[in-house]
Amino acid sequence: MNKLRKDRQLGIICLLLAAFIVFESGKIKIRKEEFAMVGPRTFPFIAAGIFAVCGIYFLLHKLEGKDKVYMTRTQFGRAMMMFGCYVLYLAGLYFLGLKFAAPIAIFVMVMLFCRGKISWWKALVYAVVFGAVFYGLYVYAFQIRVPAGILGL
Repeated sequence: MNKLRKDRQLGIICLLLAAFIVFESGKIKIRKEEFAMVGPRTFPFIAAGIFAVCGIYFLLHKLEGKDKVYMTRTQFGRAMMMFGCYVLYLAGLYFLGLKFAAPIAIFVMVMLFCRGKISWWKALVYAVVFGAVFYGLYVYAFQIRVPAGILGL
């Protein structure tokens, strides 16, 4: 019996994640007056579709050569730093709101992943500009109420 290769395992995980997203997104209640072609279920369904396509690809494609490791120790460390950035961002959303959490998270990610290739003040300008664009798109273009944070800033 063939050993279940890592790419096949990843394919199964992607398909399970897609099914979970579809199941959970199906629970989102949409009032009749809010019904539109693009609604609160649209983007989760798109994400689920992407995960499903990737899962099918990983299950069906032919791996050439030897089964390789998922990541090196350095790559794992960088993945954990990215996870830490997401945790920081979520905590920032809860306490500070989107207005401040987005620029802080962008700044931290730029500083972590550029590793001295960009000065701190350029990273700060980048974070403030893109944080403002991000906030502006949600609040003014999409007219979505965003978290203000419990500190009310």
